[in-house]
Amino acid sequence: MRSAALRVGAFAVAGLALLALALVTAGGRWWSTTERAVMHFQTSVYGLQVGAPVVLRGVQVGQVIAIGLAPGGASSGTSGIALPVTAEFDAALLRPLLQPPADASATASATATTSASTAAHDAAALPALIARGLVARLATQSLLTGLLYVDLDLGPATSASAAAPPAPAGSGLPQIPTAPTRLQTLQAQLEGLDLGQIGRDLAAVAAATRELLAAPRAREALGRTADAAQAVQQLARALQRDAGPLARSVEDTLTQARRAVSQVEPLVQAATPALRGVEQAASQVAAAASQ
Repeated sequence: MRSAALRVGAFAVAGLALLALALVTAGGRWWSTTERAVMHFQTSVYGLQVGAPVVLRGVQVGQVIAIGLAPGGASSGTSGIALPVTAEFDAALLRPLLQPPADASATASATATTSASTAAHDAAALPALIARGLVARLATQSLLTGLLYVDLDLGPATSASAAAPPAPAGSGLPQIPTAPTRLQTLQAQLEGLDLGQIGRDLAAVAAATRELLAAPRAREALGRTADAAQAVQQLARALQRDAGPLARSVEDTLTQARRAVSQVEPLVQAATPALRGVEQAASQVAAAASQ
């Protein structure tokens, strides 16, 4: 009898321990306030699973709870299919983003700060963040597994609102605009290229180049170019050969000119007194003539 009671007691204790562990693992999520939103992606969401994280600049703020199919609007292109992804967010992590900046709250009065904090706590965070430019993109968790997650960011409000698809009737959930990743944008640009036409153009250019090089005039021009290059090379060699003697000849001429100047200079100095005497005699003759 006692052994049966002990077994019942052990099972009860084990059940309570498992319940406590589940509560601790849940992290109090059962009592936290959550918000939901839907995101309509136009490209494939293969690799995105229910339970995938929703991350805002590296911080997980929610998780994917549903993935479906829906008829697409004008923004879905020729496919006519939209992929609605519903996510659940932890409002306690999003509401601090609605608080005013620290410098603005410091200058405001205490009453205004309290009322703003209360309003931010009571109001839904997602509509306000969507108005501020919240946008969603698909990102890869691991290149090995190919699993995806939803990456959120705050961008310009105008571009975010323009990217938002029309809300389906009766959804009742705020819609987060979506944007393609850089890889998806590059893939779309490559798909839009006419590779056949590009190949034909390259073939035409190659054929025209071959015809141009095979023409007689082109060969003659190439031959003249080679002859001109050879003539320039010979001229350079001749200049290099004759530059030395020419430089030495110029140097000898300058030396002889300096010697001639040095020989004329004493004659000029000797003639200077005679010129002075002639000048004095001329002045005396002029004085006599004036009398």
